[in-house]
Amino acid sequence: MQLRTMEVVSVVHQIRCDRCGKEAERGEAGFQEMTSIGLDAGYDSIFGDGNRVEIDLCEPCLRDTLGAWLRVRTPADTPLATMLTAFKPEQHGGEFPVPEPDLLDVAVDRQSLASGVALDFDEQGRTLPPSDAVILERAKSFCNEACFTVALQHRRLKTTEPEDETFVFRWHADLQFLIMALRRLRRSAALAAGVSAVSTNLQASIAEFDRRLPGLTRMRNVGEHLDDYVHGSPKRRHKEVNRGELQCSTWDGAVFNWLGVELDIDVALKAAEALFAAVSEAVVSGGPKARLNGF
Repeated sequence: MQLRTMEVVSVVHQIRCDRCGKEAERGEAGFQEMTSIGLDAGYDSIFGDGNRVEIDLCEPCLRDTLGAWLRVRTPADTPLATMLTAFKPEQHGGEFPVPEPDLLDVAVDRQSLASGVALDFDEQGRTLPPSDAVILERAKSFCNEACFTVALQHRRLKTTEPEDETFVFRWHADLQFLIMALRRLRRSAALAAGVSAVSTNLQASIAEFDRRLPGLTRMRNVGEHLDDYVHGSPKRRHKEVNRGELQCSTWDGAVFNWLGVELDIDVALKAAEALFAAVSEAVVSGGPKARLNGF
């Protein structure tokens, strides 16, 4: 049984153009003609990391400011209309056909298209491998998330948190999350380095990242496989580490000493930012097809 009730919800009842000041209220014809743009700035954005960017424009102001770059298509030109035109039930058995690349309003090759959200398979239903462009964009996205996480953990380790009153080892937990984020960043950069066009430069950037954080690999390996080190398993990679070291560490507010190695969180943040910048540059230098939507 479902019991229903009425609740008050917040809705936009008026929009004002940020350029000319024209106003339109809900229900008026001009209300639906307003364009609202909103985005969250990514890591290293010119708008500021994590900032919210918004603007509302009426149609004339949208045309006057962005008209030279707007793509205006009739309903008959949309991808859906193209597929509907090509659809023949007797031929396609109730499924839409995959449109040819020249019918889509995108300048990418067939392999890149097939690597996106909409086209993952060829006509025989076989999975197609991702293009270099898709791999680079995906790697950059992963690196962006990881770099944000590194910055978040760095900030937490430099401040007092509410949990400190009851959890005296909160810093140790945050350091473990920092280690995981740093390794996630490195692994994502390695994904991008698998693209031959940018491999040499990215391999050098990864090597520099490793040079600046020499103890990171040991910390990650042991932390990820604590059970092997508790049991003394022969599978453990760092056999010189014994179970007595697993919960013995020091922290002075900047440098974490554990397992015979150390991690300077200020150096870690700078190393992470440098590696992310290298991956971002690789996306640009990897070629014009590296700019794909829906990767």
